[in-house]
Amino acid sequence: MDKVSYNKLTNVLNRVFVTLFFIYSVLGANNITFGNKIISPVMWITFILGGCLLLYRCFHLKRYIKMTAIVPMIIMVFSIVLSTLVNRQYYFKENVIICIYWVLFFFLLYAIEENTPRDRVKRDFEYLGILFLIYITIGVLISFFMMEKGVSEKIPVPEAYYEYYRGFVIGRLWGVFI
Repeated sequence: MDKVSYNKLTNVLNRVFVTLFFIYSVLGANNITFGNKIISPVMWITFILGGCLLLYRCFHLKRYIKMTAIVPMIIMVFSIVLSTLVNRQYYFKENVIICIYWVLFFFLLYAIEENTPRDRVKRDFEYLGILFLIYITIGVLISFFMMEKGVSEKIPVPEAYYEYYRGFVIGRLWGVFI
């Protein structure tokens, strides 16, 4: 495989990863799918693809080493890993997932190659903006539908000492948003 097609493949895989990462984030941050079993398969697919992309970036470290704020970024990730290890008796699984989240966020979403053209970075931001706009639009439409149907729920999550709302509750339209 020549270098141009290999770069196109990595660009496509990066775009797929961003989409999956966004979907994973959205699934955990709305009250329709919060705590649902669908989140785990999406998480695993996202983490596996992210791991493959991280491995690729490790092999091509020279392209990323001169990136702005790389040292503080590494120190931040090291601090969350250290904190997770020191506090392993408290919610270890959840903290490991947060560590993976941080690694993927900093080293895949934030980090860019040294000679990346500005127009590609701009296109990536526009793509993420379009994803966000689609999600917000769908979420608002579903929220209005919930309000029209009279949905009004307070949902406790006892194991997390947390509660969230669905629909129109306490004088506010929560809709699908947590």
